[in-house]
Amino acid sequence: MFDAAGGRALNGPQLGIWYAQRLAPTSPVFNMGGYLEIRGPFDRAAFAAASRAAAAEHDGLRLRFTEVDGVPVQRTGPAHDTDPDVVDLSGEPDPVAAALAHMRADMDTVVDPATGPFHHVVIYVLGPDHHITYGRVHHLVHDGLSAAMADRRVAELYTELVTGAPAGPPMGSFLKVLDEQAAYAGSKAAERDAAYWRSAMADAPRPAPPPRVAPRSGGSCTRPVTWTSPSWRGCGPWGCPGSTCWSRPPRSTARWRPGRATS
Repeated sequence: MFDAAGGRALNGPQLGIWYAQRLAPTSPVFNMGGYLEIRGPFDRAAFAAASRAAAAEHDGLRLRFTEVDGVPVQRTGPAHDTDPDVVDLSGEPDPVAAALAHMRADMDTVVDPATGPFHHVVIYVLGPDHHITYGRVHHLVHDGLSAAMADRRVAELYTELVTGAPAGPPMGSFLKVLDEQAAYAGSKAAERDAAYWRSAMADAPRPAPPPRVAPRSGGSCTRPVTWTSPSWRGCGPWGCPGSTCWSRPPRSTARWRPGRATS
């Protein structure tokens, strides 16, 4: 759906996040983060190239937001700087603890939805053949499913660079999702679905109000997720026999949640 200024309307979940972030502009609560600990050979340059390529083909990471007459709209633009930072912690007494502390601090980064950037990637060097890759993204442009898909795409592109195995097609377009959602709103299918749920829930008890909780600050990365391989070469599609796939959950990726990352 387009407004008069040529931007696309935010969908329902995005609107909730936009206004919540506007009501709490100094809160990092909508940051999502995840990390992967890798033990074995790792090509940092190939990972950086794969990360850049995935961001370039992913329109969700190229979104720009503004307000027109007080109403938020979104457009795509050039990708933000997506080069991963490289942080060498190999000289620290406890490199893993130092990386976790660095990630926790980064998760407290406040993102202005009007300016971004919404995505930040870091490669931590912990020692010979020992690395952590970490990513933070704002929930306005990602959810748990799309974050996992983006991780997998980086893995596929990395594999192509280090082994020559085809990476396959890129991720689907978020803009197409917005178009499909706009077409659904007000359609006969939406009316049918609404009628069904009104009928199904007609006699349901009214839900209790949510409990009052203290405001939450940024999240933290609390549990290591390790992939160990004597010959870590890359990653193929999930479930492919013989592939060393660091994107296969739950052993090798962190699950993404708003404000925190856990295994």
